[in-house]
Formats: sequence, C-alpha cells, structure tokens
Amino acid sequence: MELKSFKENEFIIKQGDQPDFFFIFETGQCRVMKKVNGVEKFISLIESGGYAGELGMLSGKPRQATVIAETPVTAWAMDKTTYWALLRDGHIKKRDTYTEILRKTELLQVLGESQLLLIVDALHPVDAQPGEEIIKQGTDGDSFFMVIEGECSVSKPNTGSTEEIGIIKSGDFFGERALILNEVRAATVTAKTPCKLAKLDRHTFTRLLKPVIPQLIERIQSFPQD
Repeated sequence: MELKSFKENEFIIKQGDQPDFFFIFETGQCRVMKKVNGVEKFISLIESGGYAGELGMLSGKPRQATVIAETPVTAWAMDKTTYWALLRDGHIKKRDTYTEILRKTELLQVLGESQLLLIVDALHPVDAQPGEEIIKQGTDGDSFFMVIEGECSVSKPNTGSTEEIGIIKSGDFFGERALILNEVRAATVTAKTPCKLAKLDRHTFTRLLKPVIPQLIERIQSFPQD
C-alpha cells in the first residue's frame, strides 16, 4: 500500500471513473457526493479510519459516487492488483480470524470497528519454531503478538534457573503492556510448539491508534499485572 496525501477539496474518487485504488483513510475527513438526475447530492462523511472504493474494486464497474477531501487527508491506497492478490491468497479468511481474536481482547474494547480493521490489516504473519524466543525479558517492548496457532511458554528467572509461569495458547495475545506503556519486557515468551503468530510493531500501532492511545494507557493500567 502507498500513503497518499490530498488537499482540502481535492477529488479522491470521481463518479464514473474506472476503479483503480481502494482507500483506507488515516487522517482527515471526506464527503461522499453522488449525482442523481443531474443533481449533486451529499451522501455521507467518511472519518479517519474509514474506507472507500471497495465496491468498484470488487465489481469492476465505474465509480458510483465521488469522494472529496473535506479537510487535508492522508489515506493508504491499495491498487487493484494488490487488492485482488490479497483476496486470492485467503486474506479475507485471515482477516476474519484476526478480527475474531481482537474483538475478544478486553483491552481493545474501546476501539471502533474501523480502527479494529486497521489493526487487522496491519498485522504481519510470523512463524516461530519450538524453543525459539519470541520476546525476551528486559528488552524493549516494541511489538504486540497474537497466537493464531500453537502454544508458547512464559518464563522468568528464579534463583539461578528459569521458571515457567504461564502458557499462551491459540487465540491469546502478548506484548501489549510493554508496547503501550513503553516499558521493557516483563517476561520471556518462547514457542513450545510450531507457532503461527501475527505481529504489530509500535510505530504502526501508534500511527493507527494515536487518537485512542490515552484511553488504552488508562485501561491497561487498570488491569492487574501478573
């Protein structure tokens, strides 16, 4: 995807044009207009976190409405080739799996649906083999992980040896506290079995969720710390 910038009142999508990009809006506000019987009508506003252009990408038909930047806008633009490649490679199934896990995450209950989907689309798949350290106690907490398949061990040093203090299974997540609070890792997480994970780094997390980070900090500080 490519990050594009649009000035106030600049056309992002024009009714009647051939579809070329799917847009996910990062900042700013857009208005959607549609010409009906020769009269331009206001349809709706699109806020940051919203998206536009998916119907044209799916149908291949000309754009059915116009999208104009109401304010200066930044948007992630996905071209047709990339869009269809993601669909072809099972992106929808993966997206549904990620979304289901995130919706169950108590910490993220403050997020709207569009913000949740932005996280889902920004997650990167990571594989880990048995015995592989995924995060290490005392290191910078720069990433958040979800376990899609497999099982991980949580451990801490204890009088010269290492003690397992917990197990993380499919559907669980880890690394969120250090990521949000900018802390070092409180424990080490190691793959016990072959694992399929989804990872989100701090830079992307902050960029996508900047407006709600104060709420996330307040929320996570209210949770008991293991």
